[in-house]
Amino acid sequence: CRNPRSTTAIWWRPSAGRLAQAAAGVAVDGIIGPKSRAAIAAAHPVALTAQIAVVRLDRYRHAGSANRFFRGWAARVVRVYRGCVIAGAAAGV
Repeated sequence: CRNPRSTTAIWWRPSAGRLAQAAAGVAVDGIIGPKSRAAIAAAHPVALTAQIAVVRLDRYRHAGSANRFFRGWAARVVRVYRGCVIAGAAAGV
């Protein structure tokens, strides 16, 4: 959804925006403004999705492997990452 105070920034769910920013290599503030959008748009979709999976896994790892949901979260992220690697290989990335 759009921030009603801004015509240039798009507000994602805070965690999704931060994940995308971290994966795209821009400042992580959760507000998807012009710089974030440009970096995300410039990234190859498969590579960006794979990097988001890596960032998510790192975030979950820091949340603590003692968390009872960690194994399920990690398995889901690994499946996404593997899918990205396969798609990237098929696309020649």
